[in-house]
Amino acid sequence: MNKTAKTVTTPLTTSTRTYIAKHTHFHQWKVPKVDTTAQIERRAQRQANRILSTEQYQRVKRPFDFPVISNIPVEQRKVAQRNILADVNQVELARLRTLPRETVPIKVGDRIAVTALLCMTEAKTQVYKGTVIQFKRGRGLYSRFTLRNGSEGGFYEITFPYWSPFLRKIEMIERDSARIKSKTRLANYHRNLPVDHPKNKIL
Repeated sequence: MNKTAKTVTTPLTTSTRTYIAKHTHFHQWKVPKVDTTAQIERRAQRQANRILSTEQYQRVKRPFDFPVISNIPVEQRKVAQRNILADVNQVELARLRTLPRETVPIKVGDRIAVTALLCMTEAKTQVYKGTVIQFKRGRGLYSRFTLRNGSEGGFYEITFPYWSPFLRKIEMIERDSARIKSKTRLANYHRNLPVDHPKNKIL
């Protein structure tokens, strides 16, 4: 009984595959180009032409025959819009500081009373009481604060520019000693308090 021998094919190892892939594709290789002597000379000539002689350098260094304005003088430049607005804000802020007003340092959580004019032509005033829930300290005229107070129908909020010419007096009713860690959620903190919370009492 003849037994046929089984041929076992072993998979190619990494080194074998690398050898086959490396040495069976000579037809795909390209011989690197070698510059001829003429090409090398032309390249050297172009490089030499870039170098200026002393006479050429002096001729180029001399000023042009026609006037060239590279930088406009300061007195002839146009003033930028942001600089104009900054100057206007400074002048307006200095004028508002001269108006008769009495203020106290305030922060979020304080209960204050704001006396404001109803009209610039008459001396009628109105007092707004409430809790400061926001105080945005902007640059100069952009500072503003928001008051929140309750009434029989619910709660209302009113925002005042800190340097408004209508403000005449800011009085402190009760200073808040508590500190809230999340400074960005102060307004939401006061809005989400329960109705019977002591901070929501009507002033």
